[in-house]
Amino acid sequence: MTDIAAQLDPPLLPVDQPRVVVFVAYEAMGLLDLSGAQTVFWAATKAMAERGLPGYRLHTASLDGGLQPTAEGLTVATERLDDVMAQAVDTLIVPGAPDIIRTLPGHGPLVAWLRRASLHARRTASVCSGTFLLASAGLLDGRRAATHWAMCEVLRRDFPAVQVDPESIFVQHGTVWTSAGVSAGIDMALALVELDCGRDVAMQVARELVVFLKRPGGQAQFSELLKLQGQDCAEFEALHLWLNAHLGDPQLTVERLAEQAHMSLRNFTRVYKLKTGRTPARPSRCSALKRRGASWKTPTATSNRSPGSAVSAAKSACAWRSSATWQSPRATTVHASPAVCRWPKFRVLWPRVRASSPVTSLTANTDYLVYPDLPGAQR
Repeated sequence: MTDIAAQLDPPLLPVDQPRVVVFVAYEAMGLLDLSGAQTVFWAATKAMAERGLPGYRLHTASLDGGLQPTAEGLTVATERLDDVMAQAVDTLIVPGAPDIIRTLPGHGPLVAWLRRASLHARRTASVCSGTFLLASAGLLDGRRAATHWAMCEVLRRDFPAVQVDPESIFVQHGTVWTSAGVSAGIDMALALVELDCGRDVAMQVARELVVFLKRPGGQAQFSELLKLQGQDCAEFEALHLWLNAHLGDPQLTVERLAEQAHMSLRNFTRVYKLKTGRTPARPSRCSALKRRGASWKTPTATSNRSPGSAVSAAKSACAWRSSATWQSPRATTVHASPAVCRWPKFRVLWPRVRASSPVTSLTANTDYLVYPDLPGAQR
């Protein structure tokens, strides 16, 4: 399979009309799956209008039109899908439903419609468990796909032709996009807007919607910060938020964390380990790696960046204070994707399972152990 990062949408010809985006509605769909992504395109249209440029024309449509109840109880007015498809459609977006696994057999007519309609749209996307509808239509056969983490095993079992990615928050494979649960649909929509309208518009939309982070698709579904917040350590929640905002600080030390927590170093280390089950040094290092992973990139796979400069960049990105700290023999696990972390000669990354030789490129959906040795060093 070719590199996912290189499979961009077909180039767009200059247009003077808004792009048509159709949101495919059906009974008991998830409200936020629909409205979250829809709001991104609505905000992008406003931003484009400020620039004197066309944005998007949004349609919410169902097979028969009329009112469609969501799983949460709110009813949505819809047009007929066939009426909407009479015009040139740029993007089809299929929201998920909390009970999709049980109700999927009853969606035969909608699945058949998606199979036909996808041939006439430039791209097709799903939010959360909407992936099951695309898979049923055969649109994901032989493709990587994301869905909500709780449904990954069912998707893998029921649709073995789909290459399920249980980690990424959204995945692009050719002209088909899939995303993980609920809020990941917003991240995917922002990525689509960035491709269509440019990064400035996408960032303006993210700011307007008060999106805390504009996440790349390779970001893991499980957040290290959320994991810490979910533990019995409410007194450290403010500290974890502060830590997430200061990951690039080269002076990020355990001493500084203790000071931020208004505790002595000895007491902070003891209480933090007692409450969270880990030492204070671990979340700062692990969060730094995961948060800064998106900056470990080069414009193309043919970069001339040397292994030595790669190590220097990694040290800077991860806020290691010194070579002594960086050269500690302890390794950290990182889930990497070629889309966000790729150096052809970056030999510091080793496969987690097989470490017989240094890797020279990364493989999608693979865990790596980051060994802070010099390039080419053996374990």
